[in-house]
Amino acid sequence: MNKLLLILTLLIYSSPSFGEWKKLYTINDATLYIETDTVEKNKSKVYFNILTSYLEPKTSFGTLSIVNRAVINCKTNQYKSLWLYSYKRVMGKGDPFIDYDPKFKWIKIIDEPDRNTMMMRVKKLYC
Repeated sequence: MNKLLLILTLLIYSSPSFGEWKKLYTINDATLYIETDTVEKNKSKVYFNILTSYLEPKTSFGTLSIVNRAVINCKTNQYKSLWLYSYKRVMGKGDPFIDYDPKFKWIKIIDEPDRNTMMMRVKKLYC
């Protein structure tokens, strides 16, 4: 009995999980979320995880969702990705099958009312 309890406890605590995802918006066949538990403010920068979940696979690999760690510089109005994980299941479920850790460059956030982008929405919420 003790062994069974130990095994169940290890399984529960060793499986990866994400915090609460707050829906930002849906566009075409994708829904975008921010993981509220990961939002960190550090001076003029905001760090956070974004989830894009698709209705149909987006790549030849069968990507149905992508989790992206990003940072916004509130002073310069720029953002960049820090890492990306692709999943074959929606909502970042299962094991990531592709991870990217390239040297992303800073990108200017387009601040136009008719182009209400994901990063612009995050900036409005947290900067």
